[in-house]
Amino acid sequence: MPIKTRDPHSLSDDDYIQMGEAVVLWCGEHHADPDHAPMDTDYEPKLLAFSLKLQQYRNAQEQAEDRHKEVKGPGDELHSLMIGLNRIIPTVFDGDESMLGYFSLALPIPTDLDLLLVDARACRDYWDNLCDPDVPPEYAAVAFLLDQVAGKITALEDAREAWTLASQRVDELQNEKNTARDEGHHVERLIFNWYRGLHPDPHDEWWTGTPWGAAWGEGEGGEEPEPAPEKWDDPLTGLTAEEGPPGVANISANVHEDADGIRIYVAEGPQGVSSQPIKPSVPVEPQVPQPYFLSISEGVRSWIWVCAVKDGVEGPIAGPVWVEPTL
Repeated sequence: MPIKTRDPHSLSDDDYIQMGEAVVLWCGEHHADPDHAPMDTDYEPKLLAFSLKLQQYRNAQEQAEDRHKEVKGPGDELHSLMIGLNRIIPTVFDGDESMLGYFSLALPIPTDLDLLLVDARACRDYWDNLCDPDVPPEYAAVAFLLDQVAGKITALEDAREAWTLASQRVDELQNEKNTARDEGHHVERLIFNWYRGLHPDPHDEWWTGTPWGAAWGEGEGGEEPEPAPEKWDDPLTGLTAEEGPPGVANISANVHEDADGIRIYVAEGPQGVSSQPIKPSVPVEPQVPQPYFLSISEGVRSWIWVCAVKDGVEGPIAGPVWVEPTL
């Protein structure tokens, strides 16, 4: 069922389309009314244009995600090749690794694609210079691997370029989508304000049959208020608290098996002072699973109130009990 609201600009794109379709249907049903909004037929093409742009935008998002996934393969292949060269080149020089720095192949081989490309391009360029005019004899055994670097770089660059273009298209379509929605929103507001002028009381029963709904409570929000949750009346019994390890109070209570847990409220007072402080309004532990415990300040008396909780609703408060640390 479409959401009824007087602030459709706050809706998600999907919810906005649902409400917009309800507005189009309602305007069509009331177009023959003598006091119908004169612009009521202008909204449907705007809504259709927005719906089309939304679908194009989401298609572009999927394509960009696919292009992003396609970057991983070439990136992994280039990274693996660079690691292989790091291991293989020294083997033809009796384990000497001194030349790896010239090829930008010293460990660690970066996994960040930008840094990987920097090193790979440096490796390619050094190899190209080294092979001009011919491959040095000492590198003949590894030339077939070094020759692959340029192709792996090109494959990764092409994949990243495709991803970049796809991402740019997403940004373009997002702007077009938002513009189309704003244009439709403008017409929808004209229609709403026309009827708002005819029925100025936001609580008028007439509004309940419209896509915007009547205002409820404060303000002009069209949503009906959710019913208040039923009272959770199960009492919590057998409440005790005692000092555990330093800074911890162990709490014991009999809680109904249907309860979700308990909430704990605590107030502090100087040690030895018996006057009871006021229960705070905010729990220090919103929900505590068994076994129940509470972090407390050392050297002070802690007054503790506890209640059972079911579906987010508190039962009757039990307490207070207190924990008075030993000196």
